[in-house]
Amino acid sequence: QFGSVEGNKDSYPKLLREFRRVLKPTGRCFLLTSAENEAILAKAAEAWTTIARATWKL
Repeated sequence: QFGSVEGNKDSYPKLLREFRRVLKPTGRCFLLTSAENEAILAKAAEAWTTIARATWKL
């Protein structure tokens, strides 16, 4: 396991800022996260456009 829910509150916004910096204007990124982190990622990505979202459970 890497990181923590609390740590991701800080990490996800930083990660998305770096993606925005390095991606071309038409660039895309693919993100995977756990159910525990889903709300944190969604909040951090509010300025992004979601193209597709899927959830799977085993």
